[in-house]
Amino acid sequence: MEIWKTDSKGEVVLLGISGCYHLNKSASFIWEKLDGTNTISTIIDMVCSFFNINRNDVIIDILELLKRWEKDDLIVLNYNPLNPVKELHTISAK
Repeated sequence: MEIWKTDSKGEVVLLGISGCYHLNKSASFIWEKLDGTNTISTIIDMVCSFFNINRNDVIIDILELLKRWEKDDLIVLNYNPLNPVKELHTISAK
């Protein structure tokens, strides 16, 4: 489980299992949208709209960022609350 807060610059600071993370504005924006109600596709659309950039220019970067956060145990991608045991087996198999 992680602990996070927004600093005086509006950027997120995370304290996770793997260490402390200081997120830039773009990553902070994405982190705050990971609330369990937004899909990855929706988050990508929000980023493009907020920062006024083309979807094709950021999609790979955002997906790589999310995969890195999963690797660092900050998020669980494709979490299914109806079948949480599946994710636990996936995590323990790493």
